Amino acid sequence: MSVKAQVKSAENRAEYHLGRIAAEVSPRAKARMAAEWQMAETRRLEGDALDAAVVEMTRVAREMNERSRP
Repeated sequence: MSVKAQVKSAENRAEYHLGRIAAEVSPRAKARMAAEWQMAETRRLEGDALDAAVVEMTRVAREMNERSRP
C-alpha cells in the first residue's frame, strides 16, 4: 500500500470513529468509543510503536484511576 493510500485510510478511519463518538449521547459511551478506536489503531502497530502505545494507555488508565479515588 502506498503512503498516499495509507494516509487516506487513516483519515477515513479517523472520520468514521470521530463520527461514532460524536453520535453518542452518553459521555460514558463516548469514552468507550474512544477506547475502542484506540484499541483498533493498535492493530496497525508493531515493535517499539506498540510498546509505546501500551505505556501511554497504561499511563492514562493510572491517571484515571487516581482521579476516581476519594
